[in-house]
This record gives sequence, structure tokens and C-alpha cells, in this order.
Amino acid sequence: MQLQQELDAAQGGGVNQPELAGLDQQIAQVTQVYRAAKSEMDNAGCYERMLIFGRALKRTPRCLSMNARVEDARRESERLKAQRDSLGGGGNRRRMFTINCTARYADDELPLLRNEVAALARFWIDSV
Repeated sequence: MQLQQELDAAQGGGVNQPELAGLDQQIAQVTQVYRAAKSEMDNAGCYERMLIFGRALKRTPRCLSMNARVEDARRESERLKAQRDSLGGGGNRRRMFTINCTARYADDELPLLRNEVAALARFWIDSV
């Protein structure tokens, strides 16, 4: 019986249902936080209307703080979704890994980030 379970897990059939359900619940909670924070920003008037490009964030301390909460919730939601997708198992053709790049870089540090990513890009393989 244990051998069959291990075989199913290796072939993608043994998804851990309780863990998957827990992740779905966390995703729902984070999505709710994201929507509430986004709505709060809209109601607080944190956006300026732009003629051509839509809208821009007002650079007030309150709006910047709310925007940080929105972005944190968005990143957490993406991380949880990637984790849920990786639990889906996979056969011989599907492999997934997640690179956690959630650190915030200041504008003056972006060239450093680009150089670090470019240095590792030669090791990435798009298809096997």
C-alpha cells in the first residue's frame, strides 16, 4: 500500500489534499486583504487622473503605506499560487521551482539587480 502511494505521488496522482485545501484558504484570505486595501486606496483618493496614461499614485505617506500593503498582499498571493501549483505533482515532463525575488530594490540599485540576474541567466534552460 505504501509503495502504491509513493508511486502515485511520484506520478502526480498523490496530491496532498489537506495541504492544498489550506493553501486555497490562505489564497482566499490574502486575496480578500488585497481587494480591501485596493478599495481603501480608491476611496482615500490615492490616485491622480492622468490624461493619457490612466492614473498615478499620489506620493503622500498615507497612500504610500497603503500601496505597500497592496503590493505585499499581491506578492504573497502570487507566492501562494506558485506553491499550490507546485503541489500539483507532475509526471516526467513537468518540473517547477520557485525563485523568491520579493526583496525591494531602490531605483538606484536596479542596475545591480540586473547584473546579478544577467550573471545567472546563462545557466537557465528554457526546455529540456
